[in-house]
Amino acid sequence: MSILPVGEQVGYPDSNNFSTACKREYKLSPKHYRQSLFLGILVHQTKVLGSEAKVY
Repeated sequence: MSILPVGEQVGYPDSNNFSTACKREYKLSPKHYRQSLFLGILVHQTKVLGSEAKVY
């Protein structure tokens, strides 16, 4: 599935806007986020003392 239908499902009719939002939120492109899920490496972000930390 391309990112356009995914972006549309969550309110981004433009794939560039969805990609930018994904990078801002998860620090990963949609492609890399999907690959991390496929590989079973779910990336979580948490707030630690006001900074973001990745927990694998």
